[in-house]
Amino acid sequence: MKLVTERLVIHEATSEDANRISEQNSSDSVNEYLSSLSKDDIAVIFQDRDAVSALLTRFSNSIGDGNSEIFGAWKDDTLIGFISLINAESSMPELQIEIAPLFQNQGYGFEFLKALLNYIFEIKDFQYIRYTVLPNNNASIALVEHIGAALQTPQSDAERLLICTYHINKDTITKH
Repeated sequence: MKLVTERLVIHEATSEDANRISEQNSSDSVNEYLSSLSKDDIAVIFQDRDAVSALLTRFSNSIGDGNSEIFGAWKDDTLIGFISLINAESSMPELQIEIAPLFQNQGYGFEFLKALLNYIFEIKDFQYIRYTVLPNNNASIALVEHIGAALQTPQSDAERLLICTYHINKDTITKH
């Protein structure tokens, strides 16, 4: 598989490629976000242990089961980012996207995501793909909303505080 856009070449990538991009991005964002929550918010999270446990189990299963496909985007010969399609063989796939800091806020994420989603929806029988992000990750939220993703109603108070989950619909992506 190889996709070519106006500025990018997209094809499968390795986990080493993905790790190189992840290392360039700040790993402190989760801790920064959690430290910004109020004591009342933290209390809600601790009181809703079942919801937090279900959320952590979902993340653990999706990351740890090896059932993911990784796609990289290259500008010239430089890897600028990756998108993982986690649980690619399930009925509930999920996306993870990271763009190298040097290439952020220049439209590469949108170009990459749009091209890859069109390809994925064309070859897979998905009705939607889920995208989960921290509530303070404004750039990622703006990106998926620009693609046409719909915010899913949180299933618990803990989920409302910890994540935003979007559904990227097969029919919506083709309109953007």
